Amino acid sequence: MTVYQRPSGRRRLIIAGSVAAHAAALAAFVISGMWRIEKLDAAPMANEINVSMVSDAALAGGSPQAKDQAFKPKPKTEIVKRKIEQLAQPVKVEAAPPQTTPTSDDDTTGGGGGPPSDRVGAGGKCDNPPCGIDRHALPAPVPALPPPAPPKVTVTEQTLSALRLAGETMIHPPQPDKVQMMEDHVSHTLGIFQLCISETGSIEEIKKLRSTKYVGYDDKIVETMRTWRYRPYRASDGTFSRACSTVTFSYTIQTR
Repeated sequence: MTVYQRPSGRRRLIIAGSVAAHAAALAAFVISGMWRIEKLDAAPMANEINVSMVSDAALAGGSPQAKDQAFKPKPKTEIVKRKIEQLAQPVKVEAAPPQTTPTSDDDTTGGGGGPPSDRVGAGGKCDNPPCGIDRHALPAPVPALPPPAPPKVTVTEQTLSALRLAGETMIHPPQPDKVQMMEDHVSHTLGIFQLCISETGSIEEIKKLRSTKYVGYDDKIVETMRTWRYRPYRASDGTFSRACSTVTFSYTIQTR
């Protein structure tokens, strides 16, 4: 059961003072609001807006003042673009005086001291065209290119050997290469070369396809092959043409 305790005297004084202060503040707020409302009602309007309306009748036949008060649109500024034409000034072209070549009585082929092809006869007539052209200033004529060589025909080694007229075919290696072969314990060596002859039968090209592995022996083979002579190779159509074939050299050291 809860027992109610009566507040002390000091606490009651604080509560009573707080209630009085709140009541005074509320009364002051109400009085201040009423005073402001009365002041607004009594004050005249400071700013007035006057709007004048103009009727259609006044605009049609009314006074000039009403017409002046009508809305007048702002005139548009028109920009006129003018095209400026540039007139070409006429240019006077003066004709060059005709050039005449002096002639002499003892010159029957035409006037001037140049060759007959450069001279103009009496009356400005060209006797031997072209006239007035310095032939010494013209470029030299381009010489005609030689006709292309006929194509190469690859033939067998037996066919090319049958065309050989002269030349040593038993080519032995030089003595230093023989000694080197024996030191290397090599008893056999093989070399393959390509030989091409022209349409006249002369040696045209020698190319090494497989070396004998001894430079001295390769050089001796090439030098000897250049001394060979052949007759021209005749193709199936009866014309002479270039021919190429391989030539094989095989050398074996004979040991006793």
